[in-house]
Amino acid sequence: MEQLLPSLLWSDLFKAVLVTGLVYAGLSFGRLLLQGLRINDSRKRVLGNGLARIRAFYEPLALIVIGVVFVLINPLMHSLIMGSVVAMSWSPLREYLSGRFLRITTELRPGQELIFGQEEGTIRSLDTFGLQLQTAAGSRLIGYRRLKNEGFTLQQGSRTSGFHELQIARADADAAGTERLEHRLFTCTYLDWRHQPELFALPDQRGWQLRVLLRCGDHLPAFRQLLEEWGYTIAPQAAPRTSSLFQDRPN
Repeated sequence: MEQLLPSLLWSDLFKAVLVTGLVYAGLSFGRLLLQGLRINDSRKRVLGNGLARIRAFYEPLALIVIGVVFVLINPLMHSLIMGSVVAMSWSPLREYLSGRFLRITTELRPGQELIFGQEEGTIRSLDTFGLQLQTAAGSRLIGYRRLKNEGFTLQQGSRTSGFHELQIARADADAAGTERLEHRLFTCTYLDWRHQPELFALPDQRGWQLRVLLRCGDHLPAFRQLLEEWGYTIAPQAAPRTSSLFQDRPN
C-alpha cells in the first residue's frame, strides 16, 4: 500500500503548515484592514461577513491538508495515529465542524439576540465548540450541534439586548473627531469591554455608526446622555426586524 502512495518528507509538512498558516493570517489581516477602509458601512459588513465565511471554510480545509501531508510521510504508522486522534476527539470534532457549518450558512455573530427553545439572550462570543449566550439568568455555553439539530431564531435589527448600534454626529464644530471619540469611549464606565466598540465613519463624513456592548441594557439612556454631553447628536433608531433562520425540528 505504501508503494502506491506518494512519499513525503517532514520538510513538506513544515511547508504545508507554513503556507496554510500564511493564508489564514492573510484572511485575518484582511478583516482588520477592512475596518479601516472608507467605504459604505453596509458594504463593509457584507465584505466582512464574506471574509468570515471564507475563513470558517478554510480552517477545516487547512487542517485536512496538514493531516493528509502528515499521513503521507509514513502512511501506515501515521494513518494509525491520525485514526486514533480522530476517534478520541470525535465528539468535540463534530461540535467544531457544526460550528464551521453554522458560521458559513447563517448570520451568527456576537451582539445578535438569539432565541433557542425557551431561552432568549444575546450572543456574547462564538467559541470553538459552542457560543456563549447571555440570558437574564446568566451566561451559558450552547453547543453548535444542538443549535444545528434543534434550530434557533435570530433577531436582526439595530439594537439587540446589551448590544446597541447608534448613528451619531457632531452637534457643533467643537465636538471631538474620531480619535478623541475613541479615547473618550475607552474611559466610559458603561461599556462592557469583552466586546471592543466598533466605530465606522458614515459616507458623508459627518458622523459615525457606533456599535457597543453595554454592561447593562438599562445603561442606554445614561450612555446616550453622555454622548450628548460630549457634543454629539443621536439619530432615531428603526424598529428591529426578526427573521427565523432555522425552524425547530423534533428530535
